[in-house]
Amino acid sequence: MIHLDKKHTGLSEVQTELFKLLLFAKGWSDKDIVAHSSANSVSTVRQHRFKLKEKEKLATFACKYSSEF
Repeated sequence: MIHLDKKHTGLSEVQTELFKLLLFAKGWSDKDIVAHSSANSVSTVRQHRFKLKEKEKLATFACKYSSEF
């Protein structure tokens, strides 16, 4: 899914990059992720991590209840 464009995923380029890093870099600190990505600061990584979790919750909810409608 991460190979789809923004139109289909709703993820920005930075969010897609961070999502890939978060998947493959388990255990990395936010500071490590900043060093290996285009994110400008630790707070940017935290913000995008939060947004990705919120989008995941929304997608899970939508999938769970879409079959009921």
